[in-house]
Amino acid sequence: MGVKYVVAVESGLGKEKGLEILSLFVNKKKSDLPEQAHSIIKECKGSPLVVSLIGALLRDFPDRWEYYLRQLQNKQFKRIRKSSSYDYEALDEAMSISVDMLREDIKGYYTDLSIFQKDVKVPTKVTEGPRILIPGYLWHPTFNKVPRILLQRIWER
Repeated sequence: MGVKYVVAVESGLGKEKGLEILSLFVNKKKSDLPEQAHSIIKECKGSPLVVSLIGALLRDFPDRWEYYLRQLQNKQFKRIRKSSSYDYEALDEAMSISVDMLREDIKGYYTDLSIFQKDVKVPTKVTEGPRILIPGYLWHPTFNKVPRILLQRIWER
């Protein structure tokens, strides 16, 4: 098995970054966002994917801030999805399509990346071979072959 490296990784977007992303989607300054924006970011729990989805919906339906906030608070995710112009039936389908769009030389890095929650028991068999584990890293000695951009993005999180 390869060398182990443990790297602390923040879990998700912070409030300010979430508001910044939301403001870019709706084309407003952060200071001009309605009061519901703060609650929406809180309900998104740091997920860039959820913030982006809600941002895209609010761009298309700018008068629905309160509606989307209520849907998030009530865990009505199907209602959010059905009312959206999102191209995919489910998030895993969207992620699969995104991976398929990667250059061939980068796809392998994605499939070698494994993400586990902190303090969750992971069977040894799962961690065999060249893999990156987050929040702890475990990978093959070919560490230098991992694209710098991928490492930078992981480090910044």
